[in-house]
Amino acid sequence: MENHRYARWLRRLKPIYDRAATTLSMTIRPNAENAALIRKARIEVASHAVSTASDSIRSGRDMGEGVKRRSSVDPG
Repeated sequence: MENHRYARWLRRLKPIYDRAATTLSMTIRPNAENAALIRKARIEVASHAVSTASDSIRSGRDMGEGVKRRSSVDPG
């Protein structure tokens, strides 16, 4: 009985792993120039996030405060 459950479990997972294998085989890998641009963008975004958090901490504001305010404004 235990082998039957294991086989069923494997059959259920197979489509997930097949899809993952297909996705990974079709993924575009950036060349050196694009990889450098991606790294630069990640660093820039990370530094902006850190500076925004630092500014919020220094001013005593809650970081979610601006988001709450914007979401409560009527767009129309």
